[in-house]
Amino acid sequence: METDPGIPRRNTNPEIAPYVKSQEHLLTATASNPQPTTVPPPIAANAGTLGVRHVLCIIGLPERGKPYIARRLQAYLSFFHGAEVQLFNIADYATGPSGSDENADALLADLRRFMEKRNQAASHNMNVPTRHQGAVAIDDGDEQTLLVDEADRRRKNVDSGKVAIIMSTDSNNTFKDKWSGTSKERRQWQAATLAADRAMGAKLIFIEVIVNQPHLIDANIRAKRRAQGLGETSPQALRDHNLKVKHYSRMYVTLQDDGSEDDLSYIKLFNYGGKVVTNRMHGYLRMRIAQFLTTVHTTPHVIYLSRHGQSEYNVLGKIGGNPPLSRAGEEYARRLGEWAPANICTTSQGRPIKTRLWTSSLQRTILTAEHIPHPVHASRDLVDGQGNWVVPDQSSDSGAVADAWRGHPPTPPNSDTVVQFGPTTDAGTTGATDFPSPPSPLPPSPGGGGFIPAPAVPAGSSGGGSMLRQPLSSNSPSQTDAAALPVEEYEDTEGEELWEQMSPRVYRNLDEIFAGEYEGMSYEDIKRLKPDEASLRAMDKIGYRYPRGESYFDILSRLDPLVHELESYREPLLIVSHQAVLRVLYAYLMAKPRSTAPKIDIPLHAVMKITYDGWNPPLEERTYLGPEPLSMMPGKAADDGQTNL
Repeated sequence: METDPGIPRRNTNPEIAPYVKSQEHLLTATASNPQPTTVPPPIAANAGTLGVRHVLCIIGLPERGKPYIARRLQAYLSFFHGAEVQLFNIADYATGPSGSDENADALLADLRRFMEKRNQAASHNMNVPTRHQGAVAIDDGDEQTLLVDEADRRRKNVDSGKVAIIMSTDSNNTFKDKWSGTSKERRQWQAATLAADRAMGAKLIFIEVIVNQPHLIDANIRAKRRAQGLGETSPQALRDHNLKVKHYSRMYVTLQDDGSEDDLSYIKLFNYGGKVVTNRMHGYLRMRIAQFLTTVHTTPHVIYLSRHGQSEYNVLGKIGGNPPLSRAGEEYARRLGEWAPANICTTSQGRPIKTRLWTSSLQRTILTAEHIPHPVHASRDLVDGQGNWVVPDQSSDSGAVADAWRGHPPTPPNSDTVVQFGPTTDAGTTGATDFPSPPSPLPPSPGGGGFIPAPAVPAGSSGGGSMLRQPLSSNSPSQTDAAALPVEEYEDTEGEELWEQMSPRVYRNLDEIFAGEYEGMSYEDIKRLKPDEASLRAMDKIGYRYPRGESYFDILSRLDPLVHELESYREPLLIVSHQAVLRVLYAYLMAKPRSTAPKIDIPLHAVMKITYDGWNPPLEERTYLGPEPLSMMPGKAADDGQTNL
């Protein structure tokens, strides 16, 4: 039987499509199913906002990181939930006099165009004629009367929904604009305007960012000026900025707690999630937004990603399973254990940095991280990733962090080359003579970052033990006792707060994609035994689900809660995981479309450092530690069988 003309057109945009491409062959009419489901139910990663339209207006005083919060929220909702999100910068519409109807109308017109744009494919299940005209699905252009008319409001909630985020990158010049939300009158105008537009049907939420800790504001000002190429901020420039903010605050009206604005839906964020107040925030998406916003802060994030060392299945070209490390993988684990203390856990001045470690529950990641030491430090002796004391000096007038961002470290001039890592002999070869020197140079990283030569370990070093930093307090518990405790932070018998460095956390959410029936097989086996399945996966790598297994969209769903945790951290974090999982994390952290994730290369035996903050694009640096992975074919480069994973 021929395919019915009412079947949805080919899924050409995986970012906003209502179903995955590998399902298309199931949505066509057949002899046994002449009236098929033309659009399957949404999966979590494509559900978006469940058809609801929201307008989020981010307000607050200048230098609070409002544009950054808007971008992080946009990235999260679109990447993990498949929502269509668009930013509306009030400053881009300030073409007329400040506060004029001309500016407000221009933004409203673009807002309507965005909200009213529909994903027609999502409503194809309703493209059937009324009963008296028969039960055969019809094409979009057919003149027959549909069961649910195109203008029927029931069609509104079948697509992924939309989120518009309104903010301003120039708070001072847009203060009087109607969409700025800087006064009760302007907020009431916004609410009334959107409520009156029933065709748009958008719900309004105000997000007020309140920062009342001077050190956070000063750090934001310094970081913003560096990102603008203005260099370091002088005390006079800092005073000038604070004076402008003070003048702005005299005119600005915060969301009122006296009941006069209780009819509005809003979130008030104090000091980046230190305290959160919500009002009329009912519903799934609203609470998800509130939950995510409690984790966002402008302190720079430093995330290290490492794939596990080469496993025995990697050598054989097999996927899945729970194999141990190969000899090359064990050597990488030793090298990582030597490299991490000096390069992740310690500043260039030798101060210990408060750091964290995550692995999956599979043995190849746990074994890869087993040589990383876990010394115990007094919290007062620790600094954060930017060199600021974790526990501020209470005797200091500054009271806390003096500066939350020292800028991105410069890329070394020889960043395109890779130097072997490991003890060297007089002959200049690595101490681990069973392994060849790593190839040089490596291919460029997909994020544009360079490869950083790993520092050599002095001859005679004997692994991670030589770099282990001992506890600074004689009263600290031993490493064995510390590792047995359920959390990284605790107190010793004298009440001093202690921290166990790189205390390993195991998350099943970080486990490799589950290949279901194909666990333990090679891709050559799959192509030979199941050519149709191999073809479907090649066509739709992100949406294809292994029989009784997982898809990349399933990885998105299980990484969602971990990303909330990750975003909340202010300490460097090392994640030892697997290729498919790290592809997704890498794409999110580097602000890449999720559709590109399955094609990102995550090499073996390398560490990727990703740094991002509120003012600079994400920066990636890679360090290749080696050794070169083992190969089943002498003289041929190793193929770990994961390229198609």
